Amino acid sequence: MHDPRVAVVMMGAAEALGHAVGSATVAFPNLLVYHEQCERRAREELGVRGFEAARQDGASLSFDEAVAYALDGLTSLTRSAMPETSASIGGNQYS
Repeated sequence: MHDPRVAVVMMGAAEALGHAVGSATVAFPNLLVYHEQCERRAREELGVRGFEAARQDGASLSFDEAVAYALDGLTSLTRSAMPETSASIGGNQYS
């Protein structure tokens, strides 16, 4: 799944939540180059206004909302990767 808006919303949420708890902006300096690359590509695809709007949307999410937003993206990705037929896991039916 390649969705620059989702990436920027999550970046905005992570930045805001990090600031709220007093966390360092860069938790893993060796990964900074990848973060910057992702941010640059998303900015190119979304444009300045789209990028800032998505970042603000993320920054306005509560922790629970950010987790739900992230999980919804993962659920959508998982669903798109699953075959059309339903799978039974532990007696539960998933489609």
